[in-house]
Amino acid sequence: MSHGPTLVAVLRDDLAVLTRVLGVFRRRGMSIARLELRAGPDLGMATLSAVVDTDTATLERTAGVVRKVVGGHSLHLSCEG
Repeated sequence: MSHGPTLVAVLRDDLAVLTRVLGVFRRRGMSIARLELRAGPDLGMATLSAVVDTDTATLERTAGVVRKVVGGHSLHLSCEG
């Protein structure tokens, strides 16, 4: 099974923020192949990694929406997998 690109975001460690991020993917009908949430680099921050079954251009546009909706401190796209 092939997977698409990976979005890595450093966000506030807050359930509402996670819900908003997942809502962005859901509204676009994107399938998340793998989701990982771990402690962030600073207290009160979390690092979210999502491998999404889509093309890189679509995920880049989605990352822009995530940045607007949740104010991601740091967003990174990689084309691994």
